[in-house]
Amino acid sequence: MDLIFVVLAVWVIFCFIVASMAKKRGRDQTGYVLLAIFFSPLIAIIILLISGESDEKRLEKVKEEEEIRYSVKSQDVVAAPVTTISSTTKYESLEKLGTLLEKGIITKEEFEAEKKTILSDNSTNKKQENPITHDQATKYEILHDEIKKTKSGVTGGLNKKITDTLESICIDEKQTIDLLDNYQRLYKKDLTKSLCDLSSSYDTIKAYVTPLIAQGVVETKYPHSRVK
Repeated sequence: MDLIFVVLAVWVIFCFIVASMAKKRGRDQTGYVLLAIFFSPLIAIIILLISGESDEKRLEKVKEEEEIRYSVKSQDVVAAPVTTISSTTKYESLEKLGTLLEKGIITKEEFEAEKKTILSDNSTNKKQENPITHDQATKYEILHDEIKKTKSGVTGGLNKKITDTLESICIDEKQTIDLLDNYQRLYKKDLTKSLCDLSSSYDTIKAYVTPLIAQGVVETKYPHSRVK
């Protein structure tokens, strides 16, 4: 009798473990708990490990990462030129950068580059940069988020949101040049190269870079190097 009680207790504990694992991976808790109860918790755990995170959970994590990154970048996307950064703000930014590094969202090199920028507080250079408006910052963030989702496989094929966002930004040559400059400045990445790396299909690549080509800012032929 005592042995049966112990077995049942262990079985229930493992069922709770299965439920917790399913929740963390964005999977149906009820379904996996029933699988654990009527078949085996071990089988449920193995299936969860093989299945991994759901698409919804992966997308949620991407959004969370982008929110952290955006909070770090927010100092660079104000409309007015930045003059000086207080010590408190610097330390807060460094702390957030450390969080990004620990989570593997940015590399050690990106961390060091951002840290150098924050600590240097070069007011003269910042005043020479074109200020980024709130509207621009919002569109840049949407674009960067969609590029990350496409690269990680959350979205398949041509991501129409990327092309739509690019078309809304690249309304003239100046806006297009600002986009390329500011994307490099904010995310330390070449936007054109990032777009070309999104697909092995040239038709898809061409669809992404067409708004840039239309303004004469990048070459018409692959790899679509920048000309302005």
